[in-house]
Amino acid sequence: GAVLRLNGEIAAGKTTLVATLVDQASSTTYELHQAYSKAHLKIDHFDLYRLSNADEIETSGVWESLHQKDNLVIIEWSQKISFNELPKDRDIYLLDIVVNDENSRNYKLRRLF
Repeated sequence: GAVLRLNGEIAAGKTTLVATLVDQASSTTYELHQAYSKAHLKIDHFDLYRLSNADEIETSGVWESLHQKDNLVIIEWSQKISFNELPKDRDIYLLDIVVNDENSRNYKLRRLF
């Protein structure tokens, strides 16, 4: 029941990381939301890259997923959602991905609350 915020530049490997976790992720750049099930875990994967304002985020379905307790919510381009708007009753993590070169990345995982 956690939230994982993914930050990194375009082509940093955010969707590739999600694909590794769920064994089937496709790019959500054109599909805003993908839902997966793995074992007994429901995973909601959002890519907010194309969204430009609060109204678009409001209708994306992300808020409904954030307020469920039995799913893992993974959000690419999560900086488009204010930190203060996130539910306080879930574990929130931030994964920063920094591209060193074509074949090398640095990852920094922090628990926000």
